[in-house]
Amino acid sequence: MEERQMLEIDTRVDLELPEHRINGLEPVIVDAIPTMNFNHEAFGSAEDAQCTICLSEYQEKEVLRIMPSCGHSFHLSCIDTWLRKQSTCPVCRLSVQSSFDTKHLRTATLSTTQPFNSHAESIEHSRQRHEDSTSIDVESGITGDARLR
Repeated sequence: MEERQMLEIDTRVDLELPEHRINGLEPVIVDAIPTMNFNHEAFGSAEDAQCTICLSEYQEKEVLRIMPSCGHSFHLSCIDTWLRKQSTCPVCRLSVQSSFDTKHLRTATLSTTQPFNSHAESIEHSRQRHEDSTSIDVESGITGDARLR
């Protein structure tokens, strides 16, 4: 009886080990990957008109998902199933997550630098206006150029 228990323990899959974890994408990320309806004119060769997951040829008007980092295409249902378990393109293994991280980082960088730059331009414009103005000391009646210190 002890042998049987030991065998059960030894053959179970330990999901805590990194090599056994499921590393799929969040559904929100999968839904953000672009889709298109298949048409023969959009694809150059018969090889390109085939889903490399199920090996079926695309049919007119079928919905395909296009990987953002590499441009590979797949049936929507095939790639969505794949991406629940994996976070890479099944053909070239480029990370789908990193392409979204890069786009998010780029967007965040642009959104933070634009207000900063416009604020800096506003300060510079304000500084130029003050440098071009003339001040009058009302008590003494002396006029002169205003300077920022």
